[in-house]
Amino acid sequence: MNVSRRKFFKICAGGMAGTTVAALGFMPGMAIANVREYKLLRSKETRNTCTYCSVGCGLLIYSMGDGAMNAKSAIFHVEGDSDHPVNRGALCPKGGWSARLYPKRKSFTLS
Repeated sequence: MNVSRRKFFKICAGGMAGTTVAALGFMPGMAIANVREYKLLRSKETRNTCTYCSVGCGLLIYSMGDGAMNAKSAIFHVEGDSDHPVNRGALCPKGGWSARLYPKRKSFTLS
C-alpha cells in the first residue's frame, strides 16, 4: 500500500474528527452538563489607577461578593484598561501582580 504524505494527513484528520464526533456528538447533554459559568459574568468591575510608578496606568479590577451592606468583596482579577489613554490595556508586571504580591494591599473594593 503506497500512502503519500498528503493522504496520510487526510486519514489522520478524518480519524481525529470521527473520534471527536463519536465522543461528543452522541451525548451532548453530558458535555453541556460539564460547562461552567464564566467567572467574570458574576463579578463587579471597578476602574482604578495603578500607583506603583508615576505613569498612572489604568486598571480594571474584578471583585466577587454578595453585594450586602457593609460586606467587603474580594478582588480576584486585575487587568489593564483598554480604554485608558496612558496604557491602552497594557500593564507592567508590577501592575499586573499588584493584587497578589503586596502583603498590605486592599483586598476589597471601596465602592
